[in-house]
Amino acid sequence: MAEDREENDTLLAGLGDDDIITNVYEGGLKSWECSVDLVKVLLEEINNGNESSHDGVYHIVELGCGTALPTLALIQDQLLCSHHRTHFTVADYNYDVLRLVTVPNLLLSWYRTTKRSVDWSSEDDLEITPELLENFIATLQERDITIEAISGAWSPHFIELLSNKVSPSPNVLVLGSETIYSPASIRAFTKVLVEILIQGEASRALVAAKSIYFGVGGSVDEFRAVLTECGGMAREVEGMDGWESQGVTRVILEVRRE
Repeated sequence: MAEDREENDTLLAGLGDDDIITNVYEGGLKSWECSVDLVKVLLEEINNGNESSHDGVYHIVELGCGTALPTLALIQDQLLCSHHRTHFTVADYNYDVLRLVTVPNLLLSWYRTTKRSVDWSSEDDLEITPELLENFIATLQERDITIEAISGAWSPHFIELLSNKVSPSPNVLVLGSETIYSPASIRAFTKVLVEILIQGEASRALVAAKSIYFGVGGSVDEFRAVLTECGGMAREVEGMDGWESQGVTRVILEVRRE
């Protein structure tokens, strides 16, 4: 697990009911609505047999992953119907989110997907034993799946760290949910996003977001403007009519480099 770790040890101390604490906690302990939207779109592509969307994608990166629902959906598909060697990168601002939420979710998802004969409900505890971890790693190796986790802010150092992992892959799929909620996050996220897309010839991204984030200032329109400045372009994914949160439209954008 690569990391840019400073004060994450105190993440849970005094967190309270805040969704976001700037430069401390970026909401990774919660499953946000747009991440569920992104899962639906990914599953629709898989169910429709849209191989052009996933075939040949060797590196999948989820930025601001938190609970990592979109990544879990793609890993489950890979576990059930292994298509090709695939490398997953899950990245979150907080190391503790990766440690306490993301990685445990990966284990739970693998267990529920591959151990269907076991009588186990979602309310049961899963004991993490050395044997369980060995089985988890063995299954990933059998399916040609590798997973890494990166923590830290979206910065030039983060881009450098991630680029070292992305560069060998000609095709990259980048996922992001609720990552453009403020003007500061939009610019930082977009710079990282475009830098990743430059690495692969057929790379693309799916960005799920609300059209506007009241109170914090982010919006899809501003994201589009910053994206154009950074050398990217976006189109809205069809079939999301009526997806709203308290009157605010939710959208998914497919992003590519110009």
